[in-house]
Amino acid sequence: MNPQEQVEHHLKAYEDMQQRHLHLLTTTQLPDLASMSQERDQIFAALQNSIQADMDTAGQSPDRSQALSRLKGYEDRLNRISHLDAEIRSAIQDHKTRLKRHLDRMKHGKTAMKGYGQLGNGFSPYVVSMNR
Repeated sequence: MNPQEQVEHHLKAYEDMQQRHLHLLTTTQLPDLASMSQERDQIFAALQNSIQADMDTAGQSPDRSQALSRLKGYEDRLNRISHLDAEIRSAIQDHKTRLKRHLDRMKHGKTAMKGYGQLGNGFSPYVVSMNR
């Protein structure tokens, strides 16, 4: 694969990954953020290396105007990728905020239940099934 094809391949892989991550964040209760971050880092590193390799060969190209035009096209795509990355970061932050609120409510409920057990009447709260 020549450097231009590698860049195209890695740009597409990154864009596909972004769509997949955005979908996971909007449809999954507990997405695996660690594996998403690891996948993003790996694909980003491959994309960065392929762009660097293409830039190195573009400087040696006999038709520099075509090479510069190609690099400008990369810049436009990278700007779109950056914009979508910002949306994904925002979705991750929203997810973390919702999760923190939920955990805080659970902690408050647990504290309240402990308080009932300390009334001194010897009775602790328990659940009774009313389905009989």
